[in-house]
Amino acid sequence: MTNTLRQIILDFARIYKLCTKLCEQKSRITPPKQKNLFEIFLGGPSGRFCFAKSGIIAVFIFFIISVHADAAEKVFYSKLTGDFWQIWEMNTDGSAQRQVTFSPEDKRYPFWIKSDRRLGYRTSNGEIFTITLDGNNGNNKERLLEQYTPLTDPDYSSAANEIIFTRFIPNAADIGGIWKVNLTNQQTSILSKGQLMSYQPKVSADGQKIVFVKIDAAGQHQLWLMNTDGTDARQMTEGAGLRTLPAISQNADKIIFASNHKNGDYDLYILDVDSMVLKEILTRPGLDTNPRFIRNDERILFVSNHDGERQIWGMSSAGQDIKKLTSGSPSIDPHWVKNIEEGIK
Repeated sequence: MTNTLRQIILDFARIYKLCTKLCEQKSRITPPKQKNLFEIFLGGPSGRFCFAKSGIIAVFIFFIISVHADAAEKVFYSKLTGDFWQIWEMNTDGSAQRQVTFSPEDKRYPFWIKSDRRLGYRTSNGEIFTITLDGNNGNNKERLLEQYTPLTDPDYSSAANEIIFTRFIPNAADIGGIWKVNLTNQQTSILSKGQLMSYQPKVSADGQKIVFVKIDAAGQHQLWLMNTDGTDARQMTEGAGLRTLPAISQNADKIIFASNHKNGDYDLYILDVDSMVLKEILTRPGLDTNPRFIRNDERILFVSNHDGERQIWGMSSAGQDIKKLTSGSPSIDPHWVKNIEEGIK
């Protein structure tokens, strides 16, 4: 039992005791022997239904459910800690921030692997490692996808138990393609080919779609969408500008991304996949980038240097209720896990 849960139970016991006294004072009669657990727990001294008791119990139950749901959610992110980028975790409201890794090397792009219940990340030389969150300070790391190094932009599909990533062609650092590896059977697929670089893949929660960035012949960075087997690839944006760090909604009907196509400043946009309607979601001075849908697309996490260092911020999907969640040294690469117990994205 955690200290937090223990304290909640103690507080509930105190409040319940006070409510019992309130019921006794209100009735002003000698309590009869009560007949069942319902009467004992919710009844007043006369055996009648006590609103004070029932109210506090209802609130307590609702609170416990909320606390448990919030505790199951986690946001992993990269934070500059001393001389290195380390992986940290926090709740979606920015509370309970905790350093997860400690070894002296840069760690970026965290992702959660459901099948193994391990946290993955990329090092500065393009290697992928995973660790378990068991209090070993990240010393229990295992290397993953060694044969595909160097790689970048790792993302994990819990629906298919696959890792999708960008692999650069050796001796041609400006040409890359999108690959995926199934962790169950180790089957490898190349999803994008050609002389134009494709990168920054993000997979939908249902494991059916991948949004990614592809450089066109004019050197502009455009958004594309394809099935996770590489078929039905279609261009989603056009024109001048750099679209970057896209993510896809839970049911794959919206794409959120950062772009400088309007005025050279990076702002946040949402693109409806079916109607192709583009909506400006956040425009303000500074860099706003790396957006991610969370909580059934009701909230958005993103990175911004709006008031100085790059930090992780949160807001509603309508661009309201904007709050800074981290502070101090720079924090980037937010990765939301809906239920860390199950590993669902």
